[in-house]
Amino acid sequence: MFFGIFFIFIGGLISDKWGRKKVILLGGFLSVAVNSLFIISNTWILIALVMILFSLTQISTPAGKTIIVDSLQVGSRTKGIAGYQVIQALPMVSAPLIGGYFMKIYGLIEGFKISVLIVIFTSVISLLIQWLLLKETLVRIKAIQENPAGKKENLLSLPKNLKYVWLVLSLVMTANAVVGPYYIIYAIKFIGIDALQWGIIVALQIIVGSAAKIVGAAITDRTSKKTVMAVSLFLSAPLPLFFFFSNSFIGLLVVGISLVVVGSAYLPASEAFQVDLTKKTMRGKIFAFSEIVNNFSRGIGNIAGGILFTVSMVYPFLAFTVLELIGVLVLAALVKEPKAKEE
Repeated sequence: MFFGIFFIFIGGLISDKWGRKKVILLGGFLSVAVNSLFIISNTWILIALVMILFSLTQISTPAGKTIIVDSLQVGSRTKGIAGYQVIQALPMVSAPLIGGYFMKIYGLIEGFKISVLIVIFTSVISLLIQWLLLKETLVRIKAIQENPAGKKENLLSLPKNLKYVWLVLSLVMTANAVVGPYYIIYAIKFIGIDALQWGIIVALQIIVGSAAKIVGAAITDRTSKKTVMAVSLFLSAPLPLFFFFSNSFIGLLVVGISLVVVGSAYLPASEAFQVDLTKKTMRGKIFAFSEIVNNFSRGIGNIAGGILFTVSMVYPFLAFTVLELIGVLVLAALVKEPKAKEE
């Protein structure tokens, strides 16, 4: 995690200096190179070392997000961000099945390497498309015009409004990490559903959640992002407790789908809100810091969730509710909708 955070930070800095496209191409090249090392790794120790090196590929994460939001009109930012998130999530439906099939047919190591070859092939195609078709969105001449006095821009000079949004993001990511691993443990071990039933719940969550995210984003672009974030968190807060007290597959299914429907609007609205507050010349750094907040919060949440679960099974579910409601209070009391939005 710490290597990944470091390279995300570096990626944010250089994407605002070199431009988005160069950093995206650098990340694509590193992805091909590092995945190629998996092919020649013949022990689990070497594979583990290559997995550490894989954190290098995260250098392009801020640039990838930034070039998307740079390309969107102010009035359609949330829809564009939501669409990007949905497209990113789609391979999660089929990729595990494909990888699992090859590992079952050819064995764990060989099946893994075949899966990596497919990843390398698709990465090369993606790299070529980006090189040929992707247009740079950071124009240095315009950046100088926006900041003619050469005023120093850094994270410390950012508005308090943005910092409060990050505080809420930290609470939300911590909340999700606290309870995340225990949904499946509780459902299978204590409610008694089987792996197929859990797979149905997850598959429907992805499908329904993706549709809900697009619809929620369309509503967000027409209303207040602050209001959408607050309502999303408020409605999500009690649902893990309903999950905990459910005692059947249907009950878990209804609560699980409800959780993604009401919760799916938060993240696109949060990212669009951050963009509204940020000049183009700072967006790489902003998305880098947002990713760092995300990663640190998840790490803290995972540790806290483990501790809470050993004390009582219900505590992680209760902690989610408390953290989400605190996020609602911070939004209501401290975050203000911007009067003007950055282009």
